[in-house]
Amino acid sequence: MDHINIGKLGEEISCDFLEKKGYVVIGRNFRKKFGEIDIIAKKSGTLLFVEVKSTEESGSLGGDGYRPEEHVTGTKLKRLSRTVQIYLSQAGLGVDSLWEFAVISVVLDEDKKIARVKMIADVLS
Repeated sequence: MDHINIGKLGEEISCDFLEKKGYVVIGRNFRKKFGEIDIIAKKSGTLLFVEVKSTEESGSLGGDGYRPEEHVTGTKLKRLSRTVQIYLSQAGLGVDSLWEFAVISVVLDEDKKIARVKMIADVLS
């Protein structure tokens, strides 16, 4: 499976995962020149901004020897924080809005047709 299809499948799996946890997905792929928010969801009045990292199975880690979430660097988090602020502004929401940022890691095992999903919450605030 190529990188683009792995990413799309990871986002679909992440949306299903969030919906099973009681979130309502209200947006996807909010893009600005300096960053993109993969998924925007809401639960109990709190917005959840999600970065999805997906890879295929390779031993106990992802395809390149790293866990997918390890690809979310400090630079990436700064860009995502700016993108969240732009989203809040464009949506007419104030800086005091309740929101969280999470990373969802999806490791796909194509042979077994399963995915391991892990959510790391409160990455930014």
